[in-house]
This record gives sequence, structure tokens and C-alpha cells, in this order.
Amino acid sequence: MIPRHFKGLPILFAILCASNAQAIPMLTSGIWNLIEEGNSPPPVANVSGLNTNEIAWGNPFPAGATTPPSGYIFDGVNVDAPLDGPLFPLGDFTHVNFSIFLPSISGANLDVTLDIPDEGTSENFMFFFNHDETPNSLPCDPSGATVCPDLVTIPDASSTNTISIMGMEFILAIEGFSEDGGTTITDGFITEEGQNNTATLFARLEEVVVQQPVPEPTTLSLIGFGLALSGLGFVRRRRVSVRMAQGG
Repeated sequence: MIPRHFKGLPILFAILCASNAQAIPMLTSGIWNLIEEGNSPPPVANVSGLNTNEIAWGNPFPAGATTPPSGYIFDGVNVDAPLDGPLFPLGDFTHVNFSIFLPSISGANLDVTLDIPDEGTSENFMFFFNHDETPNSLPCDPSGATVCPDLVTIPDASSTNTISIMGMEFILAIEGFSEDGGTTITDGFITEEGQNNTATLFARLEEVVVQQPVPEPTTLSLIGFGLALSGLGFVRRRRVSVRMAQGG
């Protein structure tokens, strides 16, 4: 038999678990709206796909090759995104890595959109990805099975924009890449030469806690002075009432 004062605990525990597991249906999408070309001319050749979810750059190497250029692809997802911090898949990031004539891009900007039908709202978030198009000659850094794999990293994975959900404000933070369904998260991944490589971007929604303003010292002093005056007035009125009751 469960003691009476414990009978409500299972229900309370279930309520707490439900609140902690709160999630909201969300549709994610993204477009590449900017590339960074580095500091040395000439400009990157054959750039295409800006303002779409798939960009490409570079002329195939060697001359006359029919291989694709290098590129990035972002595919959004439908997901129930938790609101209390756990990770969720934001979308699939594909790196297309084929030999091209240098120079290459040094990075690209992804404009991620979160659409939340239940709230009738959407918001855009900007994220920049560093790109390292390595020369195909030894030594390689990073090293891989081919000469030489290229590297994609996220230098700053926290957004500055916020989105309002259920009356609360959240930022979107990308945790990193995962190639095993979220078991292992990294801030970058390599793609072997002559291959496509896809990793899932995992993110979290972090609530923005608004700090209440702390009263200035002058304000605190005035409040204390007002309370003191009120207290003196009460004491004075109390004394008058006592004298009147005593006939004095």
C-alpha cells in the first residue's frame, strides 16, 4: 500500500516529465547567400547557386575534366524541436569535394529559417562555415585516405537573433556535425577527395532569460526614506490614539 502522502507523487512526476519533454513541430530550410573568397586574387571561378540551398564553385581539375565542381548542399527537415535544451537535427549538410583549380572559397554563409506553423511565425538565423580546400599534395592536414581531404568547420555556432515560441524567447545554437545520428558531435568534418560526404547538423533552442533591472542606489535610498517616514507617521498616530483613549 502507498502511504497517503506519497500517492500524488507519481502524478506530479509525470507532469514534471511532460513539461521537461515539451517540443514543438518545426520546418527548417536554408539558403547560401554569401561566400568568402579569402585575401588573394584572382576571384573564385564558376560560383553558382547563391540564394539557393545548393552552391558550387571552381573549375574542374585537370582541364577538360567532367567531374563536378566543389559545393555545399543544405537540406532542411521536419522535426519536433524540444524547448528545454536537448539536441535536435537541424538539417543535412552535404559537402561535394572534387578537384578544382585554385583559388577556392574560404567560407560560406548559411541563412537558416525556422518555420513554426503552430505559432504562425518564422525566423532567420545566420551561420558561417569555414572551408579549407587543401592542395592535393603531401603532406596533408588534415590527413585522410586520399590526397588530400577538405575540411569544413563552424567557427561561431550561436545565433544573435531570437525566435518567440509560446511567449518565450529562444536563440538557435548549432552544436556541430554528426555522421552517426547524433551519437558523436564534432565542430567540423572532412570529405575525401572525389566524394560527397553528408553529415547532420544538430542544434538546440536555448531560452533567453531576461534579467530584471536592479534598482539604482539612489532609488533604494528614496524607497527606504519613504518607508521610514511611513513608519514614523504610524507611530505618531498610534501615540495620539492612545492618549485620546486615556483622556489625555
